[in-house]
Amino acid sequence: MPHNSAPDTRDGSIGLESQLLIGGAVLVALVAAVTILAVSRRKKRLTREFSSPLIATAPLGGLKANGIKAGAPSASAFRKSPIQSPAGSDGTTSPQCVPLTPSYSSMNVTTNAENVQPARLRSNGAAAAAELGPDRGTLTLSLQYDPSSAALQIGIIKCEGLPELTPLPASAGQCKLDPYVKVRVMPENQHRMKTRVLKGTKDPNFDEIFTVYGLAANKLREHSLHLAVLAFDRYSRDTILGEIIYPLGATDDLINNNERRAVTLALRGRDEVSETRGEALISMAYNRQSNSINFALMKMKDLPKDSTMGLADPYAKIYMLYNGQRMARHKTHVKKKATDPVFNESFAFELPAGHTTHDLDKISFEVLVLNKDGVTRNELIGQVHLDCGAEQWVSCRAQPGKQVAEWHRIIKF
Repeated sequence: MPHNSAPDTRDGSIGLESQLLIGGAVLVALVAAVTILAVSRRKKRLTREFSSPLIATAPLGGLKANGIKAGAPSASAFRKSPIQSPAGSDGTTSPQCVPLTPSYSSMNVTTNAENVQPARLRSNGAAAAAELGPDRGTLTLSLQYDPSSAALQIGIIKCEGLPELTPLPASAGQCKLDPYVKVRVMPENQHRMKTRVLKGTKDPNFDEIFTVYGLAANKLREHSLHLAVLAFDRYSRDTILGEIIYPLGATDDLINNNERRAVTLALRGRDEVSETRGEALISMAYNRQSNSINFALMKMKDLPKDSTMGLADPYAKIYMLYNGQRMARHKTHVKKKATDPVFNESFAFELPAGHTTHDLDKISFEVLVLNKDGVTRNELIGQVHLDCGAEQWVSCRAQPGKQVAEWHRIIKF
């Protein structure tokens, strides 16, 4: 009789194992992709928020006639305060840096905070702040310290008499000012707070309180508060209306009495007498073979030291312009706490194919020097402008391939 052997199932089992392995690998890849996407979105959200892990915020509530909060919380309330990030405006967040593609056929540049021309920025920001005058209004705050929990409560109560950026006729009956307040605990600058934006008022009542932890009683008098009142601008840079530094040692018995003290401070503008903001060493070369311009920012010197914030964290944005329109951009790294930063960074600005010498005569460069960690984020320090007739740029065009270096004054923006 013929021998009936059992069917061989090895091929089937191997095929099933392969399918299981492939399915498992696909599942792991899918989980990893979802995790990376979630982390990326969370990081983007956190970068837009003005937060600190050691700061809590809560509303102040009612105020007595003497300006002190009615029903001040007990010392135990400091320890139980929820750790939250203060709610505020993201109006000071700068747009992301996306280089523009050079094109001579399309000269329309989208109007936003990055692409607005310098004259427009000056009219909305620096020039407006310079024309505010000496009277910047007042800021009322309250302070209370709990030694047992090393917690300082800072209450931003109100501002009065803030200067208006765009005065309107008396018949209009409107106010275009949208103020908010930023607070820093100096000198470390680790604790930062920001109130919400109040729309259309020169006398905003914020009634917001922030709790800062980790300030030892024996070190409290060594700290100061930097308070700045700013006007929110959705389409340009926020304007500093006034600021003041308040030393915590100026409040008598803040540590011993554990009582809430109210203080009214007169705001002031910045003392910016000098138009010169230092110098920048720039090296340039026109490369005819690669159809590009090499632009190198070597270093800067004698950058101004802020009378209130101290040393800046400088960096630069470099623009190539064609007929006055920004066509391409590069950005340097940030140098921490430096008045004489060394960059040694080189960038290539590619020119469109088929350009002529006449086209080079229409190209100019603009260097914006910024402070990464100023009162406003990416605060402008000054600028360097190399127009088409600048001696350095003319020499580069006349001697292709030769690197030409020259010092330039950084002027007030």
